[in-house]
This record gives sequence, C-alpha cells and structure tokens, in this order.
Amino acid sequence: MIAIIGVLIALLLPAVQAAREAARRMQCTNNLKQIGLALHNYHDAHKVLPPGAVTKPYEIGGILNGNTASDPPGGNVQPGWGTAALILPFIEQQGVYQAAGISSITIERAYEDVLLPGSKDILVNSRIANYVCPSDDPLYPNTRRGTYPTNSGSDGPSMSPTNYGPSRGYRSGNGITSATGATVNNGLFPAQKAVGFAAITDGLSNTFAYGERETKVGGAYNWPGPVAIGAMNHTNSTVRIKLNERTSATNGLYSSFHTGGGNFLLGDGSVHFISETIEYKPLRNEDGDVISNPTLSVYNEAASQGLLGVYQLLGSKDDNRSVSF
Repeated sequence: MIAIIGVLIALLLPAVQAAREAARRMQCTNNLKQIGLALHNYHDAHKVLPPGAVTKPYEIGGILNGNTASDPPGGNVQPGWGTAALILPFIEQQGVYQAAGISSITIERAYEDVLLPGSKDILVNSRIANYVCPSDDPLYPNTRRGTYPTNSGSDGPSMSPTNYGPSRGYRSGNGITSATGATVNNGLFPAQKAVGFAAITDGLSNTFAYGERETKVGGAYNWPGPVAIGAMNHTNSTVRIKLNERTSATNGLYSSFHTGGGNFLLGDGSVHFISETIEYKPLRNEDGDVISNPTLSVYNEAASQGLLGVYQLLGSKDDNRSVSF
C-alpha cells in the first residue's frame, strides 16, 4: 500500500507543479497588464510615455533638462529615476511615490535619507507586488548588484528589485545623457526622452513595451532607477541579446523562470508569451563578426534588408518593419 501511494504521489507531483506554474504565469501576465494600464493612463495624462530614465530636474513631454556630460564635474552623469518609479501613481502606489521623493528630489538625495527621512528605506525595501513575478524569488534587501550609487561594495544594499523592465530597443548604449540615451535607442523607453504613441510608427501591437527578466541573471533590476552611475542596464533592457541567452554578458537581456520563454507587454497593452525560439538573427558585418552596438543607420539598413529576426524588430518602434508573431 505504501509503495502504491508513493507511486501515485510520484505521478501526481509533476501535474501539481505544472498547475502551480500555470497559476504563477497567469499572475505574471496580470502584473504586466497592470503595468500596461499604468502606461496608457500615464500617456492619457501627459500625452507621452514616461522616459526610460531621467535625471533631475526634468520636463514631461520631451528631452529632459537634467545633468549633462559636464555636470557634475568630471563628466559622470548621475543615476536617475526609472520608468517603473515614474508610473507608481498609476498603479495605486502614490504613497511610495511621495515617500521616496520621486516628484520632488533626486534619487541621490532620496538615498541619502536626509531631505525625506525614510526615503532610503522605501528605495531599498519596498516590495511592489505588481513588479515581482511569482516564479522568481528576489532577495529583500537586494544585495545581488553590490551597492548604490557606486557598486563599490561600501554603501549598503542596492535598490528593491523587479522582474519587469521597459524596452529601450536594440542598441546596448545605456547611458542616461541625452546624447546616448535619447538618440541611439530605438525602443519605447530611451533615457531622457518621452515618446508619444504617434512616434510608434511600427504600431503599438508590433512593439515591445515591457518584458521579464530574472533577478538572478546578470544582476537584479532595480525599480527606482539605474544602479551604476549613468547606466540603464538595471532598470530596463534591450532585444540585442537573444531571449533567455544566459551568458557572461547578460546585463540588459530579457529572461524568465517560465519554461520555454517569457511574458512581454506590447504597446497596445496586450501581454503575450514569447517563445525563446522566436526568430533571432545576430547582426553581422561583412567579415561575419557580430555587431553588438550598431548605429541606428546600420540597424535600419539591416532591418530593411531582412537581416534581423522578429525578436529584434519587435524591440524597435519605427524601423518600418511591422511584424507578427
């Protein structure tokens, strides 16, 4: 009898695990749908989507007037608030938004915990339910990416993690200056620039807005903004690297704990499970070497010649190559 029970348990366990994962995947889908609603409500209110990252002070509706490459002295552009922080009021997190000082002070000041006592605790420990995939198990507090704001290991824990990151397009250029952020990234969420729906000429239903990323691959996402000075790899992602391609250079890729692929939010607010086998064509030069960081003109020329896969094309808002999947 015991042996029979053991056999039955062994047979039922995979089915139970599959049912649990199906429920987790459904919750993950719902999280992204809520983010999609927040983005559309933000657009209704401001006529543009939020930027991928901003330095302070900033303007809604165009190139943002924060720090430049020569400000502060030495050329380092400081980290800024990320998309996930800017949309908090639209996912019923107005209290977190105000307590962290997102609308009033810089992220550096918030981390100093001086102007708004308790702001650092908000940045480090706030667990935003809609920002965490139930199939993942991120650390609280997050210690996977060293520290904020320098990664030097000497300034306490990093920001609270999230499994969902906005898409900045194809390029790996991840700086938050207007030069590198707003002009070279061709997705919906470049740094220092707010994109309106009218600029998405490929169509809202043909362009990635958000996607999943494991917090244990290439470092955890951080919902308030970039970890390293001037870098966006920890607040959004690109389609430059193949989905679930877990290599040593995984900063900025999309990945998921769901078997076989990951959930993606499109610009129209719909959520789709994208298979990791989706068409992906590495962009190569005449010598056959992979071009990891092409100019926009090189990217657009490759797209026009059919040299890029569906996955990469879905990351761009305006390459004039509308695709279906």
